[in-house]
Amino acid sequence: RKLISEEIIKNELSNSNVKYLIFRAFTFAGPYLELDKHYASTEFFKNCLRKKDIYIKNNISSKRSYLYSYEMVIWCLQLVLKNSESGCYNLGSAIEITMEHLAYSIKNTTNSKVNIIVKNDTNDGNFYVPNNNLFINHSGLSQTIPFEDIIHRYYKWLRN
Repeated sequence: RKLISEEIIKNELSNSNVKYLIFRAFTFAGPYLELDKHYASTEFFKNCLRKKDIYIKNNISSKRSYLYSYEMVIWCLQLVLKNSESGCYNLGSAIEITMEHLAYSIKNTTNSKVNIIVKNDTNDGNFYVPNNNLFINHSGLSQTIPFEDIIHRYYKWLRN
């Protein structure tokens, strides 16, 4: 559906002088991402804070990437303020993080004693990491906050 919507926007606006920026948001962590959201990072944090075991429901080698929410806002503003070319921009980190790495990073950051349990270690791991080269080329920006800092900053926000 997303790709169909993007095609409709491109087709409708390509013959006009109206600029469009489509932001394809990938995975973020940071302030105002509440623990009631059903994302791996929020589930893992919630379990650690409640002293419940972490369950990895996908293959432990499934990959995601994480961008700090503050950087995502800057990235969006940069594209708008630079009067970027019309198009679809992938917003997110290109640094791959496995579910196993995510779980252990959160467990270690929270100093939790919970167990990490793999419920479904199949061979069909999934991949949700953007190619953000177009964004980097048009904006001149790249990720500045490393993954481990994102986890620490988000944990600090959650504790407050």
